[in-house]
Amino acid sequence: MKRRFSLFTYPVMDMKAAEAELNRRAAKGWRLEKIWMGLLAVFVPAHVPVRYCLDWCDNVKDTERMDYKELLSQAGWEHRMELPYWNLYEAPAGTAPIQTDGELEYQRFRDKVMRRMVRGIPLTLLVVGIQLLNIFAQSGEFGAMSLLMWASTVHMMLAALLLLPLWGLGGLAWLGRMALRLRQWRQAAREDGPTPVPGRWSGLAAALLTLAGWLSVVLVCAAAVWDMTTNCVPTLPFAGVFLLCAGILFARSLWEWHQTKWVRRMASLCLATALCGGAGGMVFFRQAEATLLEPPLSDLHLLPGVTEVWSLWENRNNAATSLLSCTDWDELEPDGETGFGIHETVLGVRMDAPVRGTAWRARWPWLAEWAASLQRGGMEPVEGYPGVWHRETGKGELWLLRRDTLVLRVKNDLEPLGEDWLADMLAQMEEEAP
Repeated sequence: MKRRFSLFTYPVMDMKAAEAELNRRAAKGWRLEKIWMGLLAVFVPAHVPVRYCLDWCDNVKDTERMDYKELLSQAGWEHRMELPYWNLYEAPAGTAPIQTDGELEYQRFRDKVMRRMVRGIPLTLLVVGIQLLNIFAQSGEFGAMSLLMWASTVHMMLAALLLLPLWGLGGLAWLGRMALRLRQWRQAAREDGPTPVPGRWSGLAAALLTLAGWLSVVLVCAAAVWDMTTNCVPTLPFAGVFLLCAGILFARSLWEWHQTKWVRRMASLCLATALCGGAGGMVFFRQAEATLLEPPLSDLHLLPGVTEVWSLWENRNNAATSLLSCTDWDELEPDGETGFGIHETVLGVRMDAPVRGTAWRARWPWLAEWAASLQRGGMEPVEGYPGVWHRETGKGELWLLRRDTLVLRVKNDLEPLGEDWLADMLAQMEEEAP
């Protein structure tokens, strides 16, 4: 049997766009067979012409819901399926549309769109606040370097950093579209006119944006699975967090009947993440560990007089994922006269040396360029040295060097470093770069 497919990831605010797409297909002789995983609408040839209508899912008693469906059935509208926020009805072509009061439609739209999105704001702020507090507490400073150091430790953080532009632009587009739809529905209610229907391409753009959002969630979950498999995070505790989330979502689906499919899909995603990550961490740990990148520039010394690693003067901290690895270390002058400074952090004080080096190794050159671009704020390129940037600070100077897949950041609070030092650093980076 012939089938046709249509993307059906319309956001809740674009109910009328989804309804218009179904009716465009119906006008061409196609009938909806099913909606697969909330992503694709599957159509088959229609034996008789049909039309479709979407109506809001209201959290009402079962008796009231059945009475409403029975009333629509008597008017010729057959209930086909329940979607996360909508009920889908089908009727023969020419059936009178479902009539509702304009003001009531606006109130229901406002309830579904505004209230449900506002409920997610406190949780979002809580999650972001916890992450920022962790970064601030671990590094003692807030900035791109701190985020990159976390991205060199946990695949989930690297995925989140790479997806931040998508989430930012998508969030702005979502809020703008929501405000536009809210104004249009309010105006239609005041004028007692027809509910506005978005254009076909406008609706498709919204569906693609929603699909991109879902794919980004899947990507972050896949990164979490790989974190557990490579033991970048403690496997069992991390899997337990996802199991807890799955349990909470499954419990929520028991009392929010109109959200059952959507909530259970999210719960299934959390459950699959926990099971795959836990199994991967116990079975494939050795094979996955081999994919972690080697720490970069592990033998590099920033100060000319340092020729070997002294535990008293130097301490290297290494972290690695399959895409990005990092080395962070402090150095003193060989005679030790400069001494350590005291650096205040959220968790207390930390000893800080006058020269600090932080190096990254990326899987691909474009990823190294992205890591360098996050740190170039306020820095000027050094003439005659491509891939080198410099900035003077209140205490000294800051250098950023990039060669192929290697990036080196040097904070120097001693005497300015000269061209001989720069040439030596670049030579060592080029020697180690692939």
